[in-house]
Amino acid sequence: MLSPLLAVIALHGMEEELKQIALRMKLGSVNIVTYADDFIVTCRTKEQAEQLVPIIAEWLADNVGVELSLEKTRVTHINDGFDFLGFHVRKYKGKLLIKPAKDRKLAVLRKIKSILDSNKQAKASMVIRLLNPIIRGWGNYYSTQVSKRAFAYCDHRINQMLWRWAKRRHPKKSAQWIYQRYFPRQGSRNWAFSDGGYTLATMADVRIIRHIKIQGRRSPHRPSDQEYFEARQEQLLLKRLNGFQMVL
Repeated sequence: MLSPLLAVIALHGMEEELKQIALRMKLGSVNIVTYADDFIVTCRTKEQAEQLVPIIAEWLADNVGVELSLEKTRVTHINDGFDFLGFHVRKYKGKLLIKPAKDRKLAVLRKIKSILDSNKQAKASMVIRLLNPIIRGWGNYYSTQVSKRAFAYCDHRINQMLWRWAKRRHPKKSAQWIYQRYFPRQGSRNWAFSDGGYTLATMADVRIIRHIKIQGRRSPHRPSDQEYFEARQEQLLLKRLNGFQMVL
């Protein structure tokens, strides 16, 4: 298993060599998007992609000493989409949209259900403290892409699970009592799970901040680019803080 830094260096070398190979084979433009040891390769046709698979496998074996997993390697059209780093990338009628992958939505909902099942008799404040970091963390990870619909879906499912949790905790209480006890209206917001002192975060509260493409060949592993990435991080933090203040 390569370290992230070594993987980046190795895949950068593969990108340069693949472009030269594609040029000699007259395959047209070939591009590689990498993150640690995960990568995608884009080209013009399915036939070209299938020609590149054994070339990539051979290059990795000869230059890095790792074997390309053919089971995990997929050739697909951008109109059919693919998953990468938890995102689903697909073109819809010519427009590229990047959304949270379906399996990641199901995974976070299963995790929340597991926490609720393990804390059937816990106080609402404890449940909120357990769930808030998960909800905020998941929402922030996907906050740079087309995620509003996914956020709304997850919030709806979480409220359904919380309703069942509350009814199981108070089997003899009426639905009206449970609603008033655990889901008091807060301003314009309905179904705010709260115990008075603590309120459950929602993904809908996470501000969508579009990702700004990184310039050219800049790399977080290159010391000369450190100032550039620090400025990007500061700009993103300011945008998030402005969004937080707007919510307040």
